[in-house]
Amino acid sequence: RPFPPVSDQTNWSRADVDALRNRTCPGGGHVNECLRGCDGDKLDVCQLEFDHCVAEVGHRQNGGCECIGRLRACTVDSGCIEMTNDAFRHLCAPMNCTEAQCQFDYPAATMCDWDSHVECVDELATCLVQPEATLNFSTVRRGRTEGGFDYVNDTYDQTQAKYAARCACYNQTWENYTDPAVYECGNESVTYMLGATGFWQTDVANYWYRSYVNNSCTSSCMNQTELDRRWTDKAYDCAVCGDGVIMPGREECDDRNRDDLDGCSYECTIEVPEKLNVSVWQTVPGDPEWTVFTEWRHTSLTQSAHRRRELHRVMRYSLTLNITRWANDSAGVNQRSERIEEYLFFYNESSPELAFAAPPGGNCSNVSCFFARARVLSGEFVTATVFATNVAGDSKNTTRGLRFAAVPTIDMRFTYADVYNASGLPQAQ
Repeated sequence: RPFPPVSDQTNWSRADVDALRNRTCPGGGHVNECLRGCDGDKLDVCQLEFDHCVAEVGHRQNGGCECIGRLRACTVDSGCIEMTNDAFRHLCAPMNCTEAQCQFDYPAATMCDWDSHVECVDELATCLVQPEATLNFSTVRRGRTEGGFDYVNDTYDQTQAKYAARCACYNQTWENYTDPAVYECGNESVTYMLGATGFWQTDVANYWYRSYVNNSCTSSCMNQTELDRRWTDKAYDCAVCGDGVIMPGREECDDRNRDDLDGCSYECTIEVPEKLNVSVWQTVPGDPEWTVFTEWRHTSLTQSAHRRRELHRVMRYSLTLNITRWANDSAGVNQRSERIEEYLFFYNESSPELAFAAPPGGNCSNVSCFFARARVLSGEFVTATVFATNVAGDSKNTTRGLRFAAVPTIDMRFTYADVYNASGLPQAQ
């Protein structure tokens, strides 16, 4: 008959203990020395303490595991270690508790002492709220997906100070435990398995002890999922801009420095591309192709971002041509016509050299991009506007323009920078 599960409050009686007192251990062939000292009265007290634990802490995270662990330690201290082995396996598994949390190896080292762990967790939780209580910054917080909080209405440096204060909590909170004599069962030599290693060790029970020191309250009182979450929270709160390691949620990039204008800003955010240097010219007057050319060079930052596959690399160039023409209509009225043409140049992710896929009429090398707009009519005014785009957005655009001349002509002194058309682009006036 197993030890009463959580749902069964029937106590073990002295008669139950007496009936098992002389049973052999599961392997058979030898007397259960420890069971000879099993104290039924103490076992009843263990049950009462277990019921009290479930009522007090069963609702909190790992509360059920903690109560089972305390129950296991109590029954072993009552001298009933062999009697309860199978029972605790049945209790532990349905609760998704680890054997360490359930103290299954008790009194051998389990690296989990619930008193030390709970005290450490409470201390850590108290410490983590101190930045809001002690630093004179905004306390408005926005939840995030990876634990912790993002702070709203604080400056960047104020936010970093709060995270640094939280980081210190993990580094100064320690879970300590040493218990040199947790179990006595006469002075018999007892053989037990070392965890799941498959190796057996024989000790005098009096010399079994547990001793460990863990920072951030990370003993085996936590299962692997909880350990992973604790280290994730610590990594998030302890992230430092400029250390070369990107922490999603707090940093968009980290290039090992805190300089602006290098693609990754002082605040570890991705910067938009640099403004491009654009040139516009036409074929010589009299050329039958009547072509206007636009060219821009890749910036040094674009080049280096491609080589290093940085997050701020340029993903696209956008070229907009605005072609404006003034002419008299059949009634002799001077009318303006306008054409807007857009062309996109897409970054080639797979190319070892910097490359962009160009539209018809365009071409890109690893140095620059080029576009030829043929069949421009004499007298038409052409403006070319170019900007680069990355994951952070668009660069400032650059616009250049000229009045196409099919034959040699004097400078007509057209201007375009101060007048904008319906598309928001400069035009001739």
